[in-house]
Order: sequence, then C-alpha cells, then structure tokens
Amino acid sequence: MSNFAINKGKFDILWYNNYGDKMEQLNGQIDLNSLSQDALIQIIIQLSNQLQEKIDNVQLLTEQIEFLNHKLYGAKSEKGSKIADGQLSLFNEVEVIAEEEKEIIEEEVESYKRRKNKSTFAEKFRNLTQKDIVIPLPEEEQICPICNCQMTKIGKKLVRTEVVVIPATAEVRNYYVEVYKCEECESETDEAEIVSSTAPKPVIPHSYASPEALSYVIKEKYVNATPLYRLETEWKHMGVDINRATMANWVISAAECYFVNLIEYMRHQLLKNHYLHADETTVQVLKEEGKKAESKSYMWVYATIKESDKPVIIFDYQPSRSSQNPIDFLHGYKGYLITDAYEAYHKVPDIENVFCWAHARRKFVDAIPKKSKNSDDTIAKKGVNKIQRLFAIENKIESLSPEEKVKIRHEKSKPILDDFFSMCEKYIDNVSNGSLIYKALHYSLNNKEELSEFLNDGLLPLTNSLAERAIRPFTTGRKNWLFATSVSGAMASAAIYSLVESAKANNIDPYKYILCILSNMPNDTATGDELYEKYMPWSAFINNNC
Repeated sequence: MSNFAINKGKFDILWYNNYGDKMEQLNGQIDLNSLSQDALIQIIIQLSNQLQEKIDNVQLLTEQIEFLNHKLYGAKSEKGSKIADGQLSLFNEVEVIAEEEKEIIEEEVESYKRRKNKSTFAEKFRNLTQKDIVIPLPEEEQICPICNCQMTKIGKKLVRTEVVVIPATAEVRNYYVEVYKCEECESETDEAEIVSSTAPKPVIPHSYASPEALSYVIKEKYVNATPLYRLETEWKHMGVDINRATMANWVISAAECYFVNLIEYMRHQLLKNHYLHADETTVQVLKEEGKKAESKSYMWVYATIKESDKPVIIFDYQPSRSSQNPIDFLHGYKGYLITDAYEAYHKVPDIENVFCWAHARRKFVDAIPKKSKNSDDTIAKKGVNKIQRLFAIENKIESLSPEEKVKIRHEKSKPILDDFFSMCEKYIDNVSNGSLIYKALHYSLNNKEELSEFLNDGLLPLTNSLAERAIRPFTTGRKNWLFATSVSGAMASAAIYSLVESAKANNIDPYKYILCILSNMPNDTATGDELYEKYMPWSAFINNNC
C-alpha cells in the first residue's frame, strides 16, 4: 500500500508493506506530468481508497454520536410504533414485544391478546381488613313525613368504599421477667431460693433493635429502595432518634447472624436444578482493600427458571468481573446456563451455554439509524422484524407443555431462525467493520449455536429476562444509595436481596418473610439443614406464617 501527500501538483509517495512498516520513499516529490497513465491510475485508485476509508470513519463517528445522543435523550421504549420512527430505547425491557410485520405473524400466531377485565375493588383489596362504618339515621328523622308514624329499619346500603392508609407508628417494648423467691427457705435459713422466667433472645444482642424495626429497615432499603438517611429523617418525625449508622449495623449484624447461612443452604438447592439464569451488574464499594474508592465491583445474580418448583434467586458480591467468580459459585453444577453471552460464562465447566435473544435484538435495535425516514429498509430493521416473529411465537405458546413447545418451535421458529442467520451471512461482508450493524450481525453469527439451543428444549426460555428482572431492584436501589461503604455492607446487601427476591419468586411478602425469620430464628432449637430448610421461602412453616 502507499500514502500520498499533494504539494503544488506533486506527490510525496511512501510505500508500505502489509504490516504498515515503511519500505521505501520514491524520489521525494514527483511531477505528475512525468508519470505514465498506468501510474496515474494507480495513484487515483490509492487516493480513492484512502478517501473511502476516511468517509467510513466519519460515518462510524457520526453513528456513535447519534447513538450516544439517543442514549441520553431518546425515548425509553422498544415498542413497534417507536421502532418505525427510529425512536428506540437503550434501556429497554427485555420482555417487550413489538407488533411488527403483523400480516406475516398473523399467518402463524394470533396477533392480538384479549384485554383483561378490570379487577373489581374487592379483588384488588381482598387481603386487607374490612371495616364497615354504618351512618345512623337521627331519631327525629325516623318519623314518617307522611303519617308521622315510627319507621322500621329494613337494612343498609353501600354508598362509598375507600382505602385507609395509616402511617407507621413506633412504640417502646419493655421486657420484664417475673422473679420468685421461697419465703419458707428464707425464714428458716435467711437465704431465699430465687428463680425467674426466661426472656426470649433478642434479635441482635445488646441492641434496641426489634424484629419489627429491623424488618422495616430492610423492607424500606431493599424493597422500596429508600436510602437510610431518608429513613433516619422519617423516624425522627415519628419520635425515634436512631441514626443511619446504627441501622446499617443492624442490617449487617442480621445478615451475619442469620441470612448468610440461609443463603449458603439456598445456593445448594439452586445448584440441584438443571436450568439456571445468570447476570451481573456493577456496584461501588468505598472501603475495599487494594482498590480505589471509585473502582468497580460486581453483584452477580443466579436464578432458577420460572418453572422451578423451588424458585431461588441469589445475589453474590464479588470485587471483580473475573470468570473465576461464576466458576467458584457454580462449582458442581451441571446443566444449562442462560446468559447474555458474556465470555466469563464460557469458562464454567460442565455447562451448556444458552444465550439471550433480547440481547441479540437490542443490538439490531441500536443499529437502526436514529434520523433515517426509511429505517424500514435497513438491515437492522429487517433483523429486528425477524427476531420479533420469534417473540410473537413464544408469546403464543407460553402456556404449553415443554414437549408441545419443542414441536411448534421446530415447525415455526426454526424456519425464521434459518432465514435470520442467512440474512446475517449475506450482509456481514457488506457493512463497515466496527459499525453498530456489523456488531449486531457478528454477535448473532458468532453465537449462532447458543442462540439456537432453545429449539430443542421446551424449558429453555428465549431470553434471560428473569435474571434481568431479578437484578433490577438492586439497580434501582443503587441509583438512590449510589455505593456501599464497606465489603461487609455489600455482602449483607447481597444476602438480603437474595432473600427478598426469592420471597417474591415464591409469592411470599418480603417484609413478612424477613419478620418471620427474625422473630423465630433467634430462639429456634432446630439446627443444621433442618433449621435452614424450615426458613426457605417454599417451606410449609413460612407459607403458614407469611
């Protein structure tokens, strides 16, 4: 290859080898008039190639600017109507299904859903205590206005229903033990035998914490994403003067005393499954040995599939994104692992990788030109439309058995899949290397086997959305509290998020679940696996008490 520099009608010509090393400089500046026609043609070709390379670089930079602008200011939706306008979200919900190419999809599946009937008031609030307030009729109005006779009560009628919310209140609970002495012994020996009742063990020794107060702190921080400084202010308004540092210490103590052992037992139950989700997100820990305060640490999440009879979701705090983290956590696991194709999961032994179609779709969504009026004709939009057809089929067969799903996937999804990958192979060499559409095509082709795995097993989902939904409360909370102060705080948060999200997965109220653990576990006489199984969110004890 060669480089040319124009200088008043003349060229500086430098020749390079294929590795970019300068090999020879030809005679400094050369007069164009002295060159042959073939040499001039060669120069024009070389300059044209250089110009095209610069044009490609400008296009890539323009695409990146549009992408980043849209990331900051674009609409946060991935619905079909938005896709048509090029207004696509970078923070999409992986389970959103766009209604694109309806006329094609309707040949295979129904393109509509019946709207659910609006739930009645009674259905919405069936778990609340009902209190009837009857408004009496004054005695003077119980006289008939026609004949002046006493009227008889015949019943009551409902005129209004309303929800009453009573703000949290606080009280001090003082524990006393009864003390007895033997007066007979005292009269005979001047020494009395004294005995007293036994008080239940506190949830945290030498602390003001009650199970209710501690559970409330956990609910507000880990369910409602309320920072402790806000909770501290709220408590002061209630007359409770307890600072956020004390609350944080309560949480860490509870995690170390009760939650960590429960989570380890829960991890063993999780590894007994044959299908798992995995994902990870960043967390900042200010005081971590060997790391700067602004450096990134990671919260990994592992979850059973929704069909599991014992749903488990576990958060695992780690200081890095190293592949050693999932290798250690999943030690002994053999089965399918559903992820977003992060390379660390490839190194976990004895697993079958299954990749998420929502991530593949997102790359095509990102590649649609944001300002183009003809985005429907782009490769990116064509890719999105084909992937949407897969989602539409999955939406239709969601309630079917695994065996029925496999049959329909081979009949209807596989042809779409083959067509999609053929499209990727057709265009991969015709787009600029490094462009967003190139990355989308390359991602799909490079992960073809893992993206196709769902065809052969009806229990494999199309996406990793379960793990992403599980990790979302953590990312929401992270926006409010921004960072963890210490490693022990981050590990406590991981344990509590694990309990909270596992409770939700088992249809158990997180607050009642945590309260049940903290109220009963300190005084429970059971030990080992018997104790831990008792407090799993699927156990009969928890279901009866929560």
